[in-house]
Amino acid sequence: MRGLIHIHTTFSYDGEASIEEICSFSRKRGYRFIAITEHSDNFSSKRMEVLVGTCEKLSNASFIAIPGIEFSCDGNMHLLGIGVTEICNSTGALEIVDHIRKSGGLAILAHPLLENYEIKKELASKLDGIEIWNAAKDGGFIPRSKALELFTRLRKENPRLLGFGGLDLHRLPKFPKLSISINNGVENSTESILRALKGGDFKIEGRYYKLNSAPDASSMTRVSILLLRKVLDLLKALRDWHK
Repeated sequence: MRGLIHIHTTFSYDGEASIEEICSFSRKRGYRFIAITEHSDNFSSKRMEVLVGTCEKLSNASFIAIPGIEFSCDGNMHLLGIGVTEICNSTGALEIVDHIRKSGGLAILAHPLLENYEIKKELASKLDGIEIWNAAKDGGFIPRSKALELFTRLRKENPRLLGFGGLDLHRLPKFPKLSISINNGVENSTESILRALKGGDFKIEGRYYKLNSAPDASSMTRVSILLLRKVLDLLKALRDWHK
């Protein structure tokens, strides 16, 4: 069961595609679920209610649209709340994580390398996961070794922490660069999908590279990622030179 997470639509101030367009795009390409995480900035309870209702209307026995919020926290930290159906008035990261988990959702630290967040032990112990691969920031070919190193360090403080890969999508692409593949035997419902994600029963799939939900940052993994990224940089340089 393949799906896409970390998606913004026109419900966000910077989204360019509607939920209907995103759902149609995803269904046509064989995806079984999407996790929408709209920006919390200027979001209201009424807008949240409409978002949840729209997701329910567009879901059926073969495709699930899961609502959620990307919360802007103090310190410019961003937290994905997948499966959240209510807004949170606090901007404190700890309070927001509590709100997400109380709502039955997943609390995931978004693009942690972008802002060099200060991730204190108390926060790390509460998180469900961190985004170790962000397609918009890292590309769809290869993750960044620093993200895996951060994940490994935080997992020592929180052994149940999981690694996630998100699109950070704001407009319809020609094809999704990154997806989540849940193992077989999961019922196609919001509750079952969230339960599988919380249990780490999934893989992150790029175009040429895959990671499980709890990858290690062994020297071999780091070397392979660094070499692949060097090759990718060289190919880009050759492409630009030919232009």
